[in-house]
Amino acid sequence: MKPTPSPLLQRILTSLLLALLLTSTVSCSKSDYSWLPFGLSGQPSLEERYEALQARVETTEARAEKASDQAAIWQVVAALFIVLAGFALIYGAALGSQARRFQANSHPENLDATTHEIVR
Repeated sequence: MKPTPSPLLQRILTSLLLALLLTSTVSCSKSDYSWLPFGLSGQPSLEERYEALQARVETTEARAEKASDQAAIWQVVAALFIVLAGFALIYGAALGSQARRFQANSHPENLDATTHEIVR
């Protein structure tokens, strides 16, 4: 009878072989070699990073200026609607007052003598 290794030993050996296989293939697909400590790095130089950052700052400033312009437009639109709503309230109150006076003048028998309000 041939001795067989224990199942625990087989599992450990299989796990180690799988771990070795996975660690050896991890860096195969990377093209920038960022895992290397010296040289051969595909990372951009300091000047390239600075230029990229400067470009991002400029685009962010342009977006902020555009957003500021749009906010100013919407503030003007909101102010216009507020003024229009105020005029509508004033005109509605004047129209109601004029209608009350017209009804009081056309039907004086419905007018209360003490409060001068219409009684129905």
